[in-house]
Amino acid sequence: MPPEPLQSVDSTAPPIPPIPIEEVARAPLPGMAIPGALAFSPDDRFITYLLSPEANLVRQLYLFNPETGEHSLLLSPPDGGATEQNIPLEEALRRERQRQLEVGVTQYAWAEHANRLLIPLPDGLPLPKAGVFAEAQAQVVAANIAHRALGKRGPRIFDGVGRCFLEVGGGAAAMADGDFYARSRQISMKQPSVVWHWAKLAFEKYWLWRWYG
Repeated sequence: MPPEPLQSVDSTAPPIPPIPIEEVARAPLPGMAIPGALAFSPDDRFITYLLSPEANLVRQLYLFNPETGEHSLLLSPPDGGATEQNIPLEEALRRERQRQLEVGVTQYAWAEHANRLLIPLPDGLPLPKAGVFAEAQAQVVAANIAHRALGKRGPRIFDGVGRCFLEVGGGAAAMADGDFYARSRQISMKQPSVVWHWAKLAFEKYWLWRWYG
């Protein structure tokens, strides 16, 4: 069978622009700003992934709901997350060995038997497990749900600032507060005393009364 004749090219079509040399040398490469670190939630209802909305190296954490087809932003660090300037030496060496260039949210993990995410901070440590942080995060989530339901913009962001009591024994306690999302953790602690111990007991009784009457 003889080959088909060549079709003429439309000379009126606009020419394809050349790819600038900066685009060839930048990271990620053109077309490679795609989702990464995909993972299923323990109940297989959701899929999480890291993605840069600006098609650069700064990644954020997203969640995909297969039932609704909705993609939602889970975490966008207010200070940019992990960068080459704020990570410890051990983390910098690990990134170098793995040829990892991405910054922002660089890693996360699901709990084995619960729909909970562990996201280390830039210094490699997690947020302290304290009720004050859980309450602040819940308020941000509730406000963002209300914003979306009412069609408003400007979602709130959890800033990582909090304080809590620390029992030191001997009937005394201290008050610690800090900015745990800062590039280097800024933590201060009041001098332990009996006053802080009684303040802690009063704080506990207030919350028990507020929630249970």
